[in-house]
Amino acid sequence: MEVTEPSGYLASIVTDESTCGSIDAPWILKMSKGQTIDIELYDFAVASRQGADFVDDVAGVCHVYAIIKEQAAQSSETICASHVRRSVAFRSTGHVLEIRLVTKRKSAENGYFLLRYEGRYGQAGRQAGR
Repeated sequence: MEVTEPSGYLASIVTDESTCGSIDAPWILKMSKGQTIDIELYDFAVASRQGADFVDDVAGVCHVYAIIKEQAAQSSETICASHVRRSVAFRSTGHVLEIRLVTKRKSAENGYFLLRYEGRYGQAGRQAGR
């Protein structure tokens, strides 16, 4: 599903209920040429993991929330569960991203999350934390 709004949210619950944004039907974010895209993760399962040094009961394992593919950089990035409620997850180098949300339908242990996106002009663009 193509999204051209300059900013907005992609919610895991929407993917759970509709499959929009899933592995088989990814979100395509298209901003204006010359823009980059910032992605922030809002992780609502943080409280259930507070004080833990692990995810899914295994130390150092990534609980995958999303896979972001950027054609301009010919790369992809995995977004994992976080230990903070809000964090910068990704900064693109181009104006188009493909985002697949990885959810566990109807699973009580899977916390809900949002990805907030915003198109920006004049940023160098880089992956968060890199």
